Amino acid sequence: VCVCVWCTVGPDPSGPIVMAELYCVCRTPYDNTFMIECENCKDWFHGRCMKIEEDQANNIEKFFCTKCEATCGPTVWKATRKRKKQNYVELNSGQGVSEVMAAKPIDFAARLRSKRFSEHTCVEEMDGASLRAERLAHNGFTRPILVKSPEGLGLVVPPLTFDVATVARLVGPTQFVNVIDVATQTTLTDRWTLEEWAAYYMTPPAQRSRILNIISLEFSRTKMGALVEAPLVARELDWIVQAWPAANPDRPMIQKYCLMGVAGSYTDFHIDFGGSSVWYHVLRGFKIFYFVEPTAANLKRFEEWSRSKNQSEVFFGDLVDCCYEVKIPAGQTLLIPSGWIHAVLTPADSLVFGGNFIHSLAIPMQLDVYAMERRLKIADRFRLPSFEQCVWYATKWLLTQALPPLTQQALPGLVSTLTTWKSASSHAAQIPKDLDAVAVIAALQELARKAAPIPRLKLTAAPAAAAPPPVKMRINLTQPAPAPA
Repeated sequence: VCVCVWCTVGPDPSGPIVMAELYCVCRTPYDNTFMIECENCKDWFHGRCMKIEEDQANNIEKFFCTKCEATCGPTVWKATRKRKKQNYVELNSGQGVSEVMAAKPIDFAARLRSKRFSEHTCVEEMDGASLRAERLAHNGFTRPILVKSPEGLGLVVPPLTFDVATVARLVGPTQFVNVIDVATQTTLTDRWTLEEWAAYYMTPPAQRSRILNIISLEFSRTKMGALVEAPLVARELDWIVQAWPAANPDRPMIQKYCLMGVAGSYTDFHIDFGGSSVWYHVLRGFKIFYFVEPTAANLKRFEEWSRSKNQSEVFFGDLVDCCYEVKIPAGQTLLIPSGWIHAVLTPADSLVFGGNFIHSLAIPMQLDVYAMERRLKIADRFRLPSFEQCVWYATKWLLTQALPPLTQQALPGLVSTLTTWKSASSHAAQIPKDLDAVAVIAALQELARKAAPIPRLKLTAAPAAAAPPPVKMRINLTQPAPAPA
């Protein structure tokens, strides 16, 4: 069947009338977009009509159109899946997962529906007014905390009328963003602007050709930055807020992220970079978290899973004794402690604000996760920016603070780590130029010597001893003047 171009696109008086052949189920001419040929009927079909992207075509052994599927069966995907190892830190950094070669798309939502999760909860519920740094310093911050109402939390977010189009306008409609294809957990190779993303997001679900997700839009230095403030407890604890020198302009920007996912979006199991903790507020929509506690055994399994060649085929929650499901509706805020392994499902179009922070109540876990990232050879651009510099600055700051017992107990391990970094040439470049590393380590050793001893397990019950008083020292740690040449 042919149709006159005049009838499809209007007359062009300056050129001749040509005839265009019709293709696909939509019976329209070739329009210079990706098409794929049916193995049986040999007709050509638009990728958009078949919901197949051009970068997925190489993964198909035999394509059958919807009509031919009735007699020939469904499209056959290649059995060989040469997949690169997934880089879990990329999930948090917003770069997506490492490229997938010949990887068949996965329906993660369907996979989750077949799973069973713990009937118990791993979450501690608190009201916003009670959630303060002093309380966490006393009780610890080792379980996810759910705050159902933002009242008293010190959180500032836009009103409920705020939408993705407004995000694009405030951050910049031409700002490029990393968009993740959920089915393959890969970052799209073509660059998207926020304006294009907003148009996709506002498309009715039935008209979306695939499920896409944005998890990494850091907006601190945009017009939208003034509209959002992290919960007060995060700002009180955050090493970057408290200890990074104002004179150093290279302050890492990880405090304010905007996450925009459509229904069906999924982020596979990961640990936030540098073992950072997270605050996470659902402004609109709905989220479901799948949590695994960061025990030594689970962290070892996670590292092995991260190295595995068949990582995408294995649901990490099946490898551990307990995986928790936590549902977060709109209006609620979640705080995730350091090291917790988690995946996230988006059942409904969602708009989320969140941020990362490292702090003094999770020093061992933060250092352990950073060491894991190095063992996994995670590229620097996918780690927490300037992590080692943050630790050096934070250590200098800790020497001037009253430290709770939880932090005091972590000091010997911190001394060991900093001593290793100081003596290793591969770490030397990360020592801040305005900091005397030798003096900092010496002062920290002295502080650790005076700090609270690590409590030992008692075989018989005994009255609880009073907590040791906070240790506080003030030492002049300014960089010494250079010696004369």
